Amino acid sequence: MLHRLLFLPLLAAAATAQLDVPEGGARKKADPPTGGIDLPSRGGKNAGTGLDPGTLPPPQETPPPAPAAGPIQPEAAAAAGAVLDELRELENPDDPRAFRAADTLLGLGDAGLSAARAALFSEDGAAVVVGGRVLLVAGSEADKNRVVERLRGKLPLRAVNPLLNALSERDPTRASPAFLIELLDHPQGATRGAVQRLLAPRVDASMLPLLTARLRSSRSDTRLRALELIATSSDPTVMNVLVDRLGDPTAKVAWRAAQLLARMEGDEVESVLLANAFPGAPLDRKHSYALLALIEREDRTAGALIGDERIEELRVRMASTNPLIAGSSAAALAGVGFRSAGSRGMTWLDREVPHELVRHVSGELFHTDFSALQEPTLRRLALISGQSFGNDGAAWQSWWVASFEGFHAHRAVIDVRPEEVGTLEVTYKTGPPRHEVLRFSGPEPRRVSTAEPQLGRRIFLSRAACSDLIARLEEEGVFGAGRLPGSRIGVEGFARELEVRVGDQGKRFRLPPEADPLPTAADDVWFQRVTTLLDGLDDRNRWQRYAAPHQHATPRDFWLAEHAWWELEHTEAERQARLKALVMAHLAGVRTFDRGPGIGELERLAAEAALGAEDFRGVIALLNDESYYSERVRRLIALAVRAASDAGPEHPVGEGARLLPAELAQDLVDVITGRFGDEAAERLTEVFEASDPELIRRAATDERPVLRIVAAATLANSPTPEDVELLKGLLNDPDEAVEAAAVLAFAENDLHDADTEVFFRARIASPRVRTAALRAVGILGGEGAVDVLVAGLADSNQMIQVAAAEGLADLADPGSAALFVSMLARGKDSVYFEPARRGLLALGEAAWEELLRASTSAAEETQREAALLLAEQGVPDIASTLISILSSNPGDGRVGAELAILTAVDFREDADPALAWWNWWDTVVHDDALAWFRAACERRGLATPSAEDLSGEGTMNAALFLVDVMGRNESYLVERARRELSRLLGHDLGKLPARGSMRDAWRDELRDRIRNRKWDAGER
Repeated sequence: MLHRLLFLPLLAAAATAQLDVPEGGARKKADPPTGGIDLPSRGGKNAGTGLDPGTLPPPQETPPPAPAAGPIQPEAAAAAGAVLDELRELENPDDPRAFRAADTLLGLGDAGLSAARAALFSEDGAAVVVGGRVLLVAGSEADKNRVVERLRGKLPLRAVNPLLNALSERDPTRASPAFLIELLDHPQGATRGAVQRLLAPRVDASMLPLLTARLRSSRSDTRLRALELIATSSDPTVMNVLVDRLGDPTAKVAWRAAQLLARMEGDEVESVLLANAFPGAPLDRKHSYALLALIEREDRTAGALIGDERIEELRVRMASTNPLIAGSSAAALAGVGFRSAGSRGMTWLDREVPHELVRHVSGELFHTDFSALQEPTLRRLALISGQSFGNDGAAWQSWWVASFEGFHAHRAVIDVRPEEVGTLEVTYKTGPPRHEVLRFSGPEPRRVSTAEPQLGRRIFLSRAACSDLIARLEEEGVFGAGRLPGSRIGVEGFARELEVRVGDQGKRFRLPPEADPLPTAADDVWFQRVTTLLDGLDDRNRWQRYAAPHQHATPRDFWLAEHAWWELEHTEAERQARLKALVMAHLAGVRTFDRGPGIGELERLAAEAALGAEDFRGVIALLNDESYYSERVRRLIALAVRAASDAGPEHPVGEGARLLPAELAQDLVDVITGRFGDEAAERLTEVFEASDPELIRRAATDERPVLRIVAAATLANSPTPEDVELLKGLLNDPDEAVEAAAVLAFAENDLHDADTEVFFRARIASPRVRTAALRAVGILGGEGAVDVLVAGLADSNQMIQVAAAEGLADLADPGSAALFVSMLARGKDSVYFEPARRGLLALGEAAWEELLRASTSAAEETQREAALLLAEQGVPDIASTLISILSSNPGDGRVGAELAILTAVDFREDADPALAWWNWWDTVVHDDALAWFRAACERRGLATPSAEDLSGEGTMNAALFLVDVMGRNESYLVERARRELSRLLGHDLGKLPARGSMRDAWRDELRDRIRNRKWDAGER
């Protein structure tokens, strides 16, 4: 109903023109200060929410009485009451309608001010805000004081931020720092949070005394917010304030002080923290939180602040019965032992420290400082354990119970002794999109706890290979203190991981995915070099992936049997031949659904010309093992074709291509036909196309129908007169499937040698053949095609009717537009619906008139589908119809999506999307959808081509611009750019690939096609 408020200013003007305001006050002294208006009761929500001025509560400190007002006209009172009544419909005080309501009240003069005073003290969030905004703009000093007092009291949650912002913007004097800092101790958390956000950008030295006073509040949240505000100041006294708060009785405040100190700049901070963490006197909570601040600072800077000289003192403190002292000391010891170069003898790092840390992270010891200790102890436990259980206390407990006997903590320094070279283990977990785990193991692997997951692919290394890898890792500093392990990201999400172990020593690095590096990742070039080295080592040992299960009991047995040969010098051809033999044996021994990697290896060998005639029979044998047609079968057929093509003499059928020898091609055809029948017809076509033409001609008379069907499609590709005659013969084949295939072969290859026969069968034939013929007529076209297809629509057989409709869609005759619209009107459940949509889209502009007529239909579904079809084609006239449809059905997601694409603005997340689009509609031209798209691009700072360049067939630069837009995040703009580019290029680009590398590659290929295309407008 708020749209009526747009007309209220006119009413207000008429009402205020009749006001007779006397010089003196007109109200009795006992009346509440509402401004002198008696608003009519409107019932509903307002009756119980305080919007009636007669129930206005007094402020905490009663401001001066409101200015007296004279009689208020009933029309103005009614208008003001309507505004208050309508405000209850609003959920969001920042809704544009709330601002319009405020404007209306302002236009009503005294009546509006009186209503605003009532609204200010209601319990409705939007009303409170509207009332406050009006009083701050046009109210008296007393009115503005009312707003201040309202902020001191309890407010509806939705009103807090907008009312506080309104006071800050309109009356900075009243919204002074002193007043805001006073509100920092407000009973409502929402108010405290809003005040903190307002103060944060403007804290200066003059405000520090007031903020420091708030640190004495009994409310811990107030102390916390005051502390955070103080920390934003660069005043030198801030450090002392933060240090003092390390002893705060509430853990979250003390821990926040520790975090803030850990982030402060300057060496002086470290000296002060060390002095407080190690006081040399009885310990209290302040000293423990100073130690936590040092731990936090060490972890943030990857530096060492607590040295080995503190070990004994910390071990004594770790034995304390106070959980805060014990936990902070254990976390500090974890860091000291982790960094120490002499850590081999530190048994406490393998026993007491992890045991204490597990007690804290698991929740076994629950105490008031648990929340502050959890984060640093969890981080340090993950550091020395290499595990990532997050805050799953039960998982940490289970891990420690299973691991503590043989546990050895990770260290920053790995000291490699000669006798330990063979124990090298390197685990590399790749990031997206590979998501692969590689585990490199020396010949003397350590005993692995049953609690440690053994994921990924293992690559065995000889002692010599381990020695070489250790040397490379040492060159990169992986074993030294200069490469501190740890996590550069949280425990959630994808990551790249590198873990190196030698004997009982280990280090683990965890970095962001390569495609999404953090800003601090610039110094991780060493990590890239190491992972490149490991990828190369994996590639050189790819033979280890293809053990024959029936020949070797374990992968290690396979490695022991083979590795000596692979470590000797051999030619590349010799290595390829041996690898191929291993792969073929592997494929023959594994289950068919495990063959994917081995088939991929054969494809790689084929690409390197390492697959030949000698492999043809082996691939055929693999095909014979497959029990059903699948992607594996398609890949094996392609490999068989590749192998067979190198077995016969060369034929000049294409650059570098060879024809399959007839004998091998026939064997392959027989296997495919015998094993997979009709399912593999497409692959049979590929085999015939790669073989001697005589083979396909023989297939046209073969007794197997599937071969005759394939022959029909293949012969029609580039037929000789002899082939055409064979095709005509197949039109009279006794098998209906063959006859239907021959009919379609003529049409799909645009052969008009048998039009009479095809048209005849479209009228008189078995249903199967007639269905194919009707589709063929639609493709071939010509005189009488429409009549034949319309006759098909009248047939009693629904299959024939649908085929006729599909044929009409293929024919795209402009005269069919009305017919297609009538089909569309039958609704989505009709079998004609999709052919009708396809036909109308194929007709393009020729169908717009009929679709525009249908978009005004009384049948809602017909109207909607017609409007959507026009929107897909970028017809601007239909935008208002779509907005109307959305007004009636706000939940119609498809209409909302098409509106966003067509208009190039997206209001779907607004409280009232249809209203937002109507408001937009009132500000733009109505007949130029391209202008809407260009405006959207310009608003984003894009170098948008002119309307001329984007019109018609466009220019190269305009096309390239559209490809760039398709790389943006706004899906509706991406789709609009796809449609515009399809229009410029004259064909539909099809569905966009998924975001990421696939879409990027697709766009790169599209750019190349655009640059290589001939443009009428030249290079523009």
